[in-house]
Amino acid sequence: MLHTPSRWAGMLWRLYAGVGIALCLSGALARGLSVTRAEVEAIPPEERTGPDSFRQQWLVIQSGSDVGHVQELVLGTSCDVHVQYMVNTGCATCVATVQFLGSNRSLLNRYLVTSRDAELSIQGSESDLHMEVVVHRAASLSSVTLQSSSEVVFRDSVLVDDNSSASVSVQVTGNGKIYLPEDATYNVGQFITKVAGPGTVSITGKQINADSVDIQVQGNGSVCVATQGLQVKRRTTVQETSSGSISVDVSHFETDSLVASVQGSGGVSFTQPGRCNSANVATMGSGTVHIGPVSCANAEVAVYGSGNAVVRSLRSLYGNILGSGNIWYEGDKPQSVTGERVSLSSGERAIAIAYQGNPPIRPCLIPPHRPRQENQVVLRPDDQSPSNAEASGNIPSSTPETFSPPPPTSSITGRVHWVVLALLVGAVTFALYEFQSWRHRHRDPNEHSPLLGNDAPVYI
Repeated sequence: MLHTPSRWAGMLWRLYAGVGIALCLSGALARGLSVTRAEVEAIPPEERTGPDSFRQQWLVIQSGSDVGHVQELVLGTSCDVHVQYMVNTGCATCVATVQFLGSNRSLLNRYLVTSRDAELSIQGSESDLHMEVVVHRAASLSSVTLQSSSEVVFRDSVLVDDNSSASVSVQVTGNGKIYLPEDATYNVGQFITKVAGPGTVSITGKQINADSVDIQVQGNGSVCVATQGLQVKRRTTVQETSSGSISVDVSHFETDSLVASVQGSGGVSFTQPGRCNSANVATMGSGTVHIGPVSCANAEVAVYGSGNAVVRSLRSLYGNILGSGNIWYEGDKPQSVTGERVSLSSGERAIAIAYQGNPPIRPCLIPPHRPRQENQVVLRPDDQSPSNAEASGNIPSSTPETFSPPPPTSSITGRVHWVVLALLVGAVTFALYEFQSWRHRHRDPNEHSPLLGNDAPVYI
């Protein structure tokens, strides 16, 4: 069988076009979630239990893929937000409902709800509203990102809480506040909390069991961990940059490795007794790391600048000090204290000093959040629809409201973008193929093709 290079080119262009279009169309068909919006409606007087007079619902629906729940929630909002789990027996494909409540009809049209794969994004800047996000799959949410100034309160059975390989991520960028549920227990692989800016994350609950915990604050924000217990198999990392604070007020804390650092004037504090195998502490600037209540077998501490570090080490303490800062040990003096100190002041000073109650421990303060509005998401059962598989379990203690799907007046998905991309790939491929064919027809027989070389036969 004999093929010339020009025929090979045609085959390659067709193959390229087919693969490109197939990938784009598969992306369009595999969209995990779609969103429909209902018209703004007046709340009947007999249903009004608060100051809000109007409501609007957005419905998030599973659309022909294996993505059956919302895994990521992104909030670029300024209003108060409550996130809860509620059984939806009337719609088997409904995975979440978003409801806006307000006193003015025009305010409700200033928010946009979109979905991509397993991510639900809500964007808008109007603050004179109240928003309810209801997930219809228990413990499905693994990632939360707050990008603005909302106060977001989570209820039980929303975040992933019993999956040893899962990662729970809570992030705030801006001056918003996130409050996690008070009665939750988490058994997960990773528990990650990050704050960038003046925001706040308050972590309450009964217990966190994880392979690793990572808490970071960049800016003047704060994180308060006030669970009853915190059990970490491997590493617990707390890092503060700038002037913020991280406070861990846990009754029962255990970890294999504890890494705590401050860069700037901020502070990291552990306020109750705990245990660790090894501690690695560092301060740069005037900040403070206080892990004195946590009893560790070995500790390595570096203080650069005028900051302070308070540790409790049973066996060995290695310190490295550059500047006017200090290393303090709480409790009995470690069996071995070694290290190096370079100070600008005259006179010899010890590597580590017995703790004298100074610097102070920063308290774990949970700011009160604004009360929830009384108007709830109205769910109406539909006996004609198939029941949700979760209807028999994980139902809130109070009688759950039921849900009526809103009429789909507009569908917002990413499919159209994939279809347009598929058409673009096809058009570009066709243009390149036609250009190559034109060059082949109009070139001199002895001229080498600029793309393919000469017309020497190719045997396969």
